[in-house]
Amino acid sequence: FIARTHAQTARAILVPGTVAGLILALERFGTLPLATVLGPAIRLARDGFPIDETLGQIILDHVPLVGRDSATASVYLQDGFPLVAGDTLRQPDLANTLTAIAVEGRAGFYEGPIARALAEGVQSTGGALTLDDLRSTQAQLLEPVRGTYRGFDIYSAPPPHSGVHVLEALNILENENLAALGHYAT
Repeated sequence: FIARTHAQTARAILVPGTVAGLILALERFGTLPLATVLGPAIRLARDGFPIDETLGQIILDHVPLVGRDSATASVYLQDGFPLVAGDTLRQPDLANTLTAIAVEGRAGFYEGPIARALAEGVQSTGGALTLDDLRSTQAQLLEPVRGTYRGFDIYSAPPPHSGVHVLEALNILENENLAALGHYAT
């Protein structure tokens, strides 16, 4: 019960490393500028896209959680009602954040106004994330874990991430007759 309770609070928030990781990957292995790569995501966040049935159902299933935070509610609820399939989902704050990253790189997220707002928002709801936590975030290139599955080489994230668990699950499935599972196998 305690773990589940904290899982939906600011106390469960870790330092977000995805931005640093994706920027590092682009710098090391990419061929396009960051602004070019982020352009389509910025446009979709700013201009919106139609909600499909699946996303509409996810929003509906999470209305009580979404309604707890006014910023989140402003994105996914309209006049207190959830957006549904066919509605347009616009995310102007996300567009602004992605634009800052496109212009300033990692500093656009881990330093300055976005980082301050993120740290203050987390702290105001009981979390411990600080501006120093954000500023000191560094991505690392690590050797992937490697395994096989039915003759294919599989590479996945090393510990402490869950890549080892993915490989273990595939190794278990390798000994099963997946076709016997019917529609679960497709």
